[in-house]
Parts: sequence; C-alpha cells; structure tokens
Amino acid sequence: MQSGLRIARFILTLGVLPLSCDETLPPREEPRDFLTAELTGESRTLQVRVYPDSIIDGVQQSLHIRVMNLYEEVLQDTAKVNGSAEVWMTNTPSQMVVLQGDHFNLIGPTQVRNGLLTLEPAGDQAERDLVHMVLSMGWTTSSGKFHWELVDTVWRTDRWGELYVQTAPIHFMARASMQVFKNVQAQPTNEIVFDLVYIVYGLPRP
Repeated sequence: MQSGLRIARFILTLGVLPLSCDETLPPREEPRDFLTAELTGESRTLQVRVYPDSIIDGVQQSLHIRVMNLYEEVLQDTAKVNGSAEVWMTNTPSQMVVLQGDHFNLIGPTQVRNGLLTLEPAGDQAERDLVHMVLSMGWTTSSGKFHWELVDTVWRTDRWGELYVQTAPIHFMARASMQVFKNVQAQPTNEIVFDLVYIVYGLPRP
C-alpha cells in the first residue's frame, strides 16, 4: 500500500528491561496493508409517498462503508475522507447510480483533531478503530427513472382504504471504496446484494 502514514507507537515501560550496549532491536517491518473496508446494506421494505410535481417523501436505502485499522498499532495521518458507491439493478445493470460522500456523511466518534485522523488498533476501542460513512441511495437510477417504475407492481388497499402500489422485490448489487488518509489510497470494499420492496402512495391509478 502506498503510504506516508505515521504509525504512532505506544511503548509500555512496566516490566521492560533496558537493553545492554551489545543488544539491538530486531529490524522493524512496516505493514503493507494497514486498512480494510467493508460495505453493508440490508434488504428492506421502504414506504414512500409521491406528491404532485414528483415530490417524494419517505425512507431511502442506506449503505454503510466502514474502514478499519488492521494494524497492531495506532495509525495517524492527515484526514482526507471521500467515499463512493456504485449500485445497480441485477436484472438491468445499466440502471446504475453512483453515490458520493465526504466527511459530512460520517457518523460515530471519528477521531479527527486539527486535521489529523487517528485510528486505534481493531478491537481496542469500540467505534474508535474505524471510520463509518453512510450514503443514502435515493429513489432513482442514472436514467432518472424511479425504482418502482422499472419492475412489476400491484395495487393494494391499506386498512384505512387508501390505495398504494407495492413492487416485486428489486434485486440490487453494490460495491464501494473509501479514502480516509491523505497519503493512503482509497480502500475497495466487498460487493453486496440486497432486495428492496417499495410501498408507494400517491401514484395516479392507470
């Protein structure tokens, strides 16, 4: 991994004997892979309402990108947070959307102070060994069409007598990448699959 990353070393002094003049430390091997990235997204049923002029109100699918410190020591460098995800419908891969995020999309106690990001070793401190970004998927693809316009739907009536459209399960795939340190390249994630079912109110009855 290309890097100018600083490894902040913490040395415990208790129980450590001083080295004699003839003793030397073993050569230090710097790690090649400091970080790993993971993408997650759940299968869900989402309810939305369409108002006149195609104004939409409702729930969007969320994708979570997490970058974690794999190394046994603390990592620190200038923060530069950028994330992106590609999401497409498995039956029509051309119906894709590209999502972009930056530090405004981060959640959790990210350790950024004075422009420096500090990541502790994985597992040492909950949520302090990772950078967690959330991207909202929206309701349209790159073609500008709503997801529910691209699949089979059925009309139903809820308990209050209001009509709505329910889609068949829509199969999606996604992959992402995320950069967290200025001097370290973006980390690619795994690919994921998930299904979305939409319940849509306010559509005109054909």
